Amino acid sequence: MDYSIDCIRYFIIYSRFVTEAIGMKKTIGICMGSSCFARGNREHLELIENYLHGNKIEAEVKFSGCRCRNECGRGPNIEINGCLYHEVDTGTLLDLLVYHFSDVNIGV
Repeated sequence: MDYSIDCIRYFIIYSRFVTEAIGMKKTIGICMGSSCFARGNREHLELIENYLHGNKIEAEVKFSGCRCRNECGRGPNIEINGCLYHEVDTGTLLDLLVYHFSDVNIGV
């Protein structure tokens, strides 16, 4: 199923609002399936760890690997705060990390 850009933006904004409104811990789930891992999630794993550590927000973000979601043809796939992103490259991942986590309060 394909979603329009407006629909995707709505889900991103809504998930961010809900996460902040009820005080939920922000999350990152990186697909550890062989296809996603070979397509870039091997490098993304280190990039995310470095971003969280460099910004001192490891304790505020739940970062975990996840199983294949049968979206292999659209990988590498990464889920951030409930939004599943497809065909994520390094530049896009950095943009997503800044977008989702630039407002995280350290030590809260």
